[in-house]
Amino acid sequence: MKAALKRPYGVICCQGECIWLDLPLIKRLMTIARRLFPSVAYGNVSTPTYPSGALGFVVCSLDEVKRIFRFQVAIFLFIYFLIRIRN
Repeated sequence: MKAALKRPYGVICCQGECIWLDLPLIKRLMTIARRLFPSVAYGNVSTPTYPSGALGFVVCSLDEVKRIFRFQVAIFLFIYFLIRIRN
């Protein structure tokens, strides 16, 4: 999947599990992702329908500067939240 991303700011996102329930797994996911991508972040969204009330994401980017990447993560989580509200 990394090879399919467009340079220089390609972004990929996967389910990151719940920070309250799966912290050891999240740490392993982040370690693996950091070996593959220059920019890696974890984000979560409050989701009352999930057992713990939170849904996590691991977001990775080819962006080496990381300034744009933080903005991309914020926009992704905002859009996800809006879609969830409307549905």
